[in-house]
Amino acid sequence: MRRRHFLKATLAAAGLPVLSTRAQTYSANLTALVGGLLIDGLGGEPLADSVVLIDGERILEVGTVVSLPVPDHALRISTEGCTLMPGLCDMNVHLSRLGHTDLTRWNEWYLPLAQRVVMPIAMDDLLRAGVTTVRDTASPLDAAITMRHRAAESMSAGPQIFTSGPDLTTEATTRWDRRFLGDPKESAVRVRELARSGVDLLVLRDIRFIPLPVLNAVVTTAHDLGLSVHAVADTDTDWATALACGIDGLIGLGDGSAPWSTLVMDALHRRLDIHRPLVVVSNLSPWWNYSWLLKNHEPFDDPQWTQRWPAVVAQDVRHSLTDTPTLAVAYPNTAARGDAIAARVAALLEGGALLVAGSGAGDPAHLPGRATWQEVEALVREAGLDVSEALRRATYWPAVALGEQHQRGTLSAGKFADLVCVRGDVLRHVDRLADIEYVYRRGVRCR
Repeated sequence: MRRRHFLKATLAAAGLPVLSTRAQTYSANLTALVGGLLIDGLGGEPLADSVVLIDGERILEVGTVVSLPVPDHALRISTEGCTLMPGLCDMNVHLSRLGHTDLTRWNEWYLPLAQRVVMPIAMDDLLRAGVTTVRDTASPLDAAITMRHRAAESMSAGPQIFTSGPDLTTEATTRWDRRFLGDPKESAVRVRELARSGVDLLVLRDIRFIPLPVLNAVVTTAHDLGLSVHAVADTDTDWATALACGIDGLIGLGDGSAPWSTLVMDALHRRLDIHRPLVVVSNLSPWWNYSWLLKNHEPFDDPQWTQRWPAVVAQDVRHSLTDTPTLAVAYPNTAARGDAIAARVAALLEGGALLVAGSGAGDPAHLPGRATWQEVEALVREAGLDVSEALRRATYWPAVALGEQHQRGTLSAGKFADLVCVRGDVLRHVDRLADIEYVYRRGVRCR
């Protein structure tokens, strides 16, 4: 920096023109994150002593303290001792829920308050936990669309939202977070209504109970309108049904008690042989979290997870977490689940499915501020991925699945400045994801 200033002064004193330098192209609104270990999301080697220059909402340059000098006028933020990485993307959250274990009570008392009370809490918790992009499912339609617009207008209001609105089901219901499909003709009408409302995707629930003509009507109509269709897959039967009717993605890995059945693997191979991508959302952590909760309630006594909530909501949710019988209804057959998860994940990756992280944040006992990092941890400890790959499943690959890889998902020049700074070395201790130092969304510091 001194040499550059000396050169400019010498040229000016000699009456010679001062040549432009890279520093002169920088705007006045420049932030430099300096010193941390950088994980770029592309799968490259971690970059020690990193420098990230942010200009407005975009990443301007990425380098090291040796290769990329920090301009004098930049706002310099130290990331020493931290891991710097792309903002997390959670591909399955429920913004209209906060982890209450009694869904009947929650739907009656809190769903009507989704837009005014519940969803702002969930959005704030997720963003402060380093989640800068979410795919929201099972939310009341008007509230979901409104909150998506609100987050887009104010970077600090919450993550970037892609929403399906209410789930679609053949169950007759008046619930705000679900819509009744009816016969094939009625189902096509329902899809068109949701498309006009502006949803980003459709999600089907209890797919094994939906007649094939109805499934075909939903998928065909949605694809004609440019919408992808995804299904919650609680069982292997759900998987086989979804793969047979051309659904674009699945949420969940089935019951996980054994490797994939021949029926599922044959259907998967047929699907991937025709070169149609299949997005699979992991959704491991709700069950994993519940199993641990049965042994240890202490994490939920930590006030930091609900300290920004209204006191009455926090008290109600905390009280529900002690209701083990209600939890058991939400998570049946837990002991049998998970034994073959690593084998299932390996088969999906080998077959060419696009596995992405989705936590089910808001599910019973699954608090939004904890859910996403627990999902990454579950991908490491239960699914057998190394930490670097698990992080890519929560950053780069979700961006690909959303068709947003040119805008987000990696720490690269030109991308949105969505990033998170975590205390410590995440590559050695994945649970350090719970210890956030800074969060930036499109260049705005949100924590």
